[in-house]
Amino acid sequence: MRRHPSQARAQRTYGTVLDAAVALIEREGIERATTRRIALAAGVSIGAVYEYFPNKESIVLHLGTNWLRRIREIVEALHPSRSAIPDLLGYLNRILGEVERLYRDQPGLLAVVRLIGAIPELREAEHAHDAAVIASLTSAMRHFAPNADPAEVQSAANCMLIMGHGVLSACLVAQIGDAARLLRMLRVSIYALVTPILLSMHPPGAERTAGGIPAA
Repeated sequence: MRRHPSQARAQRTYGTVLDAAVALIEREGIERATTRRIALAAGVSIGAVYEYFPNKESIVLHLGTNWLRRIREIVEALHPSRSAIPDLLGYLNRILGEVERLYRDQPGLLAVVRLIGAIPELREAEHAHDAAVIASLTSAMRHFAPNADPAEVQSAANCMLIMGHGVLSACLVAQIGDAARLLRMLRVSIYALVTPILLSMHPPGAERTAGGIPAA
């Protein structure tokens, strides 16, 4: 971005430009979403667009980094050190539910996802985002299961990110396949991933309390 809007009127113009860009990208694809057509769709001069964005790639970069930030904020807010979620499965269910909602609600996301490899800054932002999310997932699972194999936890976190993004992008953004069925299978797959971690919390033969936690 060239500059951030500070005044109320500038913020309205800025928001109108972004909304118009998203609608145009969704309707006609990124190739036809030129800055001139975005300005026309927004009902502003092309100079108003250039005041904030030098080209359409910078608009897509802004949409992409903003979307990645929102996902990261959800993951960090649900970390057990910041939330009252009492168990690992409850934590994973909340993560899946909140991120699924974000994938459903993000307009123009398909164009953003397709352009990640074409815009170096967006690709770098995605790499940093993935590392932060994996670190948060790993830390959360270690919080719930401190005796779990660190390599098992790290692998599970990596697989969750890869599978989650792949399935959510396919069924909610590209609308490929039966979304309800694919989302159920995603949950089952993630439950399977964390089974060894759950077992580390309840080793075979350990005496359990009424809550299912091994007795001291």
